[in-house]
Amino acid sequence: MPGATQLDGPLSGICPNCGSPRRDRFCARCGQNDRSYIRSLPLMMWEFLREAFEMDSRLLRTFKLMATRPGELPAEFSRDRRADYSSPVRLYLFASIAFFFVLSLTAELGAPPAERLAAARERPAPPGAQAGADAVRALLPPEQARKWDDIMDDETGRLARAMILQIELEPFAEEVETEPFSRFLLTQFVDVLHQPRVAFDRLIDNLPIAMFFMLPAYALLLACFYPRRGRFYVEHFVFAMHIHIVAFVAFTVMLLVPENVVGDYLTTAIALWLAGYYYLALRRYYGGGRAVSGVKWLGLMALYSLMLGPGFLLVMFVTLYSL
Repeated sequence: MPGATQLDGPLSGICPNCGSPRRDRFCARCGQNDRSYIRSLPLMMWEFLREAFEMDSRLLRTFKLMATRPGELPAEFSRDRRADYSSPVRLYLFASIAFFFVLSLTAELGAPPAERLAAARERPAPPGAQAGADAVRALLPPEQARKWDDIMDDETGRLARAMILQIELEPFAEEVETEPFSRFLLTQFVDVLHQPRVAFDRLIDNLPIAMFFMLPAYALLLACFYPRRGRFYVEHFVFAMHIHIVAFVAFTVMLLVPENVVGDYLTTAIALWLAGYYYLALRRYYGGGRAVSGVKWLGLMALYSLMLGPGFLLVMFVTLYSL
């Protein structure tokens, strides 16, 4: 027929999204698949289960390869073979959310022991401590001054009040009076002492964001340690995501291990396995001899640990600012 599109294979229908002839499950022009969701509930449930099992099989295949062959998944990405495995971005989000969720449930801002609290309350304050506390209070905004009064009240402040009275506050008050940044830190410090649980919860909430922004920095470290491997930055980034995914899964398991002798041994075993996994992943993905890979493994761990320190300080600063 004149004007008709000539195709080499049999048609499987017309794509309802763009109107183009479609030979296969997916439209060659817009990419929409041939599944229709305008159907009865039983058929919809079957479609849902079908998609769920397809996702699960890909997820299981991904975790199996990740667990048994360190570094192979990012290598598959570099070979441009991605269809059989779950997206590293989705895996990272899933693993990080699971880890920080478990962390929020298991991390406790424990109360001080009763004997420590009693000793702190009975310890006499040094001369001039109350005068220093009053000098600091005079520099606070009205809201923080009210919180300061609550902290200094013996029934509500308790350990916080005892700690404050052991500090020489008069020189600090003089510095706060002339330094705007010190004044800001003082107001945030008062907020933390007044509601330590709120500050702790917000710190936990901000950690996932900080870890996500540490990924580019870690990928840059990898690029610096392996500059002659002919890899693009995105390949280092994908490797960084996979290492963090494995670390999040391992740390999640460690958080769930009971605190007893067996649990301590298991936690140590998981930590050693994670260190060995990292070394093997570097060797498989980047190549290199045992000794050279070992040196780079140690160097990467040391430098990344140093980078985490300023990152966590930034998280603490953001947490204080948000109180």
